[in-house]
Amino acid sequence: MGKITIFSQDDCRHCKRVKAALYTRGIQFQEINLTKYPEKRNDMLSLSNRLTVPQVFVNYNHIGGADATMNLLAFWDESGQLAYLNEPDPSDPRLDVPTYPPKEETKPAPDRSTQTMIEIPGSEEKKGVLEMMEAMKFILPAADLKYGVKKYRNAFTGAQAVKVFQKCYQLKSPEEAVAFGVLLQSHRILDHVVGEHTFQDTEDYFYRLTCYQTPNILNSYRVWNEAVDPDPIRLVKGLTATLNKILSQYTSDKTGKVDYKRAGLDRSMTAFEEASCELQAVNLREMSKDTKMAFCINLYNLMIKYAFVKVGIPSSNVDRVAFFTKVQFYIGSDLFSFQDLENGILRGNRKAPYSLTPQLGSDDPRLLLSMDNVDCRIHFALNCGATSCPPVKNFTKEGIHEELRIVSQAFCEGAEQVKIDIGKNTVHLSKIFSWYFEDFGSSNMELLLMVSGFLRDEKKESLQSLFEASSSVKIKYNNYDWSTDASDSLVFSAGNVKANPFRSLFKK
Repeated sequence: MGKITIFSQDDCRHCKRVKAALYTRGIQFQEINLTKYPEKRNDMLSLSNRLTVPQVFVNYNHIGGADATMNLLAFWDESGQLAYLNEPDPSDPRLDVPTYPPKEETKPAPDRSTQTMIEIPGSEEKKGVLEMMEAMKFILPAADLKYGVKKYRNAFTGAQAVKVFQKCYQLKSPEEAVAFGVLLQSHRILDHVVGEHTFQDTEDYFYRLTCYQTPNILNSYRVWNEAVDPDPIRLVKGLTATLNKILSQYTSDKTGKVDYKRAGLDRSMTAFEEASCELQAVNLREMSKDTKMAFCINLYNLMIKYAFVKVGIPSSNVDRVAFFTKVQFYIGSDLFSFQDLENGILRGNRKAPYSLTPQLGSDDPRLLLSMDNVDCRIHFALNCGATSCPPVKNFTKEGIHEELRIVSQAFCEGAEQVKIDIGKNTVHLSKIFSWYFEDFGSSNMELLLMVSGFLRDEKKESLQSLFEASSSVKIKYNNYDWSTDASDSLVFSAGNVKANPFRSLFKK
C-alpha cells in the first residue's frame, strides 16, 4: 500500500513540523530516529546524499527536507492525489525501521541507593533532600521582606519558621523548633538570606530555602553532596533525556511547539532540578580536551532548554543580552553564564560579538579551563534556542571530531546558512559567520575557503567556480531568526532573577 519514511532526530524542530503536518492530515508514516539509532545515518546519507534531518521518502522516492515535504503536502491537499498508496512497500533494507532496541550505556551508573536523610522531629521518619525541600516549600511562607532599602524575595523570618515547625510537627517548645531549623540549615535546606546568621527565633533575621536563594543560577536547587557519576558526558546525556521526556509531554503534535510554561509546572520538573545539581561536583580541570569540548557543547544546549523552562525566554535585544550573561549554572564550584562557556571556554577566551574585551578577565581563575585552540565547528553545534540555530545533537568524547565534521557539513548544506548566487557573484551566509568571523579566518577569502571545506558536491563546485571567475567574491549575511519553538513560556526579565545581591552557594 506504499509507505512514507522519515529520518528524524530528537529535539529537531523541522522534524516536529513535518510529523505534525502528517498527523494533522491523518497520513501514516514510519520514523527512523537517528538519536536512538545513529548507525542509520549512513543509510540516510547513501539514500539521500544529505546530512540534515528530516529526510523524507515516499516509497523509494526521496522528497527532501521539511520545506520540500510541506510543498508536497500542499500539492496533495490541492489535488487530492495520494498515488503512493497504490504502490508496494519499499523493500530496500536501508528504509527499514530497526527492530532491535537502541544501544544502551555499557558503564554502570553510580549507586543511588544511599542518600542524605534528614530526621523529622518527634518521629523516626526521615526524608531525603528533595522530599524535605518540597515539604518546606509547602509549609513555610515565601514573601517579599524588606530590610532598609533592600527587598528579599521568597523569604521568611526565623520567628515565622519556628511557629510553623511547632504547629506542623507538634513540637512542645520553641527550642525544639529552633533545633530543627539549625538542622535544616546544616543540611543546606535553608539559610540566612545573605549567609551571615545561624537559624534563630527572631523577627529580625530573614531566611530562605536554598531552592530560592539564587534564582539566576539554574542548578542551585540544593547543594550536592550525594554520589557523583564519574562520566560527565553520561551525566549530561541522562539529564538531557530526562528534560526531553518532560518537554515531549508538552509538545504539540500539530505544530511541534513546546509549552515551556506548563512544563515548568510538571511534577517531574523538581526532580530534574535537583538532579541537575550533580553538575556542582563535575571537575572540568580533570577533563581531556575532547571530553571537555563534548561536555561543554552538550551542557550548553541542555541549559538553554532548562533556562527556557525556569527563567523564561527573552523577547527583546536588551533582555537577550541579559539572558546570555546573567543566567548562570555551576560546573563544579565555578559559575558560568552562556557567554562564559561559549566565549570564555570553548572559544579560548575570545571576545563575544559586539564586545570590546575578552570574555574572562586576566585574573579570572577560569582562564585555566579555556581551550587552547579554537575549533570553529563548535558554532555548528551550539544551539541557543533560536530558529536559525543548528539543530541539537549529542556529542561524545570518542567521536567529537567526526561528529563536528558531520554537523558542519549538515549546517552548510542548508540554503538558509550558505547560498551561492553565481550570477551576482555573491555568497549568502548565516549571521553566525559574521558574529564569529575571527574563528573562521582573517579575511573574506579565508572565510570562504573555510566554508568551502564544509561543502559537498554541487554547492562546493559552485563556490569553486566563483573563486575561479573573480578575485573578489561578495558576501552578504542573512538576518538571524530569533523566534523559538515555544507555544508559551515565561518572559525572561533580568529583574525577575534577582533574589538579593549575588551570593554563591559555595562558601569560599
